[in-house]
Amino acid sequence: MGENNIRMITQIFETPETGEKYTGVTALVEGSFKNILDYIIANNEEYNDYTEIITQAIFRGIDTFVVDIQSQKQK
Repeated sequence: MGENNIRMITQIFETPETGEKYTGVTALVEGSFKNILDYIIANNEEYNDYTEIITQAIFRGIDTFVVDIQSQKQK
């Protein structure tokens, strides 16, 4: 893993009952990414595992995207 890279794997899943397809994404926790997550876990009692941190990071990031898009539309 490079210094600032995160390796992601995308898979398509299908619900057998309905045939609905959805995308699953897996983040590989390794290298500097793992080191950063380990640091957060060691220094913040709010987070106990990688999934909690990544989930929070995704939601915070998406919120930022939405705010940026709304700001651009108001210009």
